[in-house]
Amino acid sequence: MVKRFISFAGGAVLALSVLAACGGGTDDAADADVTRIPVEGAPSYATPLPGAEGSPTGAPNVAQGTPPPGGEAAFTVISRDVSFEPTQLQIPAGQEVTVALPNEGALPHNFSIDALSVDVDMAAGVTDASATVNAAAGDYEYYCNVPGHKEAGMRGVLTAQ
Repeated sequence: MVKRFISFAGGAVLALSVLAACGGGTDDAADADVTRIPVEGAPSYATPLPGAEGSPTGAPNVAQGTPPPGGEAAFTVISRDVSFEPTQLQIPAGQEVTVALPNEGALPHNFSIDALSVDVDMAAGVTDASATVNAAAGDYEYYCNVPGHKEAGMRGVLTAQ
C-alpha cells in the first residue's frame, strides 16, 4: 500500500513538472506584431502620426506639436519607468516652444538636452514640469540623467526643422 502511494505521488510530481515546463514563459517576439490603437480623447500632440510607433506600420513614435490659441507650439514628453513617450519629437527650428514634462513613473526622472543646456528634474508623479526650448535646425538627443536610465533606453531625439 505504501509503495503504491509513493509510486502515485512520484508520478504526480513528474507529471506536474512536465506540465510546468511547457508553458508560462514570455515571448518578446509575440509583441512585435501587436497593433496598438491610439486612446480615444488623447490630445492631438500625443496621437501617433501615420507610420508612428504603435500604428499598424510600426515606424518610430514621432510627435509634432499643434499651436494653441496663443501661437506657441505645445509639446509633451511623458516620462515613465524607464522610457520616454514619444522617443522622437519634431519642433519648429528657431522658435521658442514649451515642452510639458509630466512624470507618470514611480521614480524621479530628468529631461536633459546637453547641446541646448536643458536640464529639468521631475519628481515621481509631477505633472507641471516643463522646459522651454529654442533650437536651430538639427537633431538633438534628449535623455534622463538619473544613473542607469539612459542606458536602459530612456532617451529620444528632438528634431528642429
